[in-house]
Amino acid sequence: MTLPVTTLNVDIEVIAGATVVAATFTAGRGITALIGPSGVGKSLTLAAIAGLVRLRHGSVTFNDVSWSDASTSRHVRTQERRIGMVFQDGALLPHRSARRNVELGLGADVRRTQRTHTADEWLARVGIAHRAAALPATMSGGERQRVALARALATKPALLLLDEPFSAVDSEARAALRQLVHDIVDEQQLTAVLVTHDAQDVAQLGAAVVRLDDLPRPTV
Repeated sequence: MTLPVTTLNVDIEVIAGATVVAATFTAGRGITALIGPSGVGKSLTLAAIAGLVRLRHGSVTFNDVSWSDASTSRHVRTQERRIGMVFQDGALLPHRSARRNVELGLGADVRRTQRTHTADEWLARVGIAHRAAALPATMSGGERQRVALARALATKPALLLLDEPFSAVDSEARAALRQLVHDIVDEQQLTAVLVTHDAQDVAQLGAAVVRLDDLPRPTV
């Protein structure tokens, strides 16, 4: 079966405080890495794609569907974009077990038994099923990132956004997580955008590269 072409088109200008980002790129199926110096706006670019910030200029489209368009004030809510996100620190709720963190990502409209079943399936898929009842504080950095990845993937996202998901873990765990992400993106035929400072991320993941250069803040 021939899969439909997947395309993310980003042509944006966003300002948040002292940070400005102006980015234009296209990402297809597989992993695209956003690289560049600290403060250039890589994470802000992900936030714009996810709909967490509004655009000053430009647009974001995914598979020919407009998600954001500054010229028409169009802004599709984050919850309606079918996006899975993994942050640098995992962003897990500290008082919830690994299983409950994944369940909460599925939403209240899914039956509790189904949420639990799906959470356990994905925890097993990312190799952390044995820690399903554990709280984040008792986990290693690599374990927390596996839970965060399970939570992002359990929603069956069309687009996976990864904000330096490997930087908070040791080198051994980092290599294992890279391989896990590579395999899942390939298996699920996902489009993924990765923010990273690490050339090894790009090399091991076989990612396409988009470089964001530091830009002066425009006159508002």
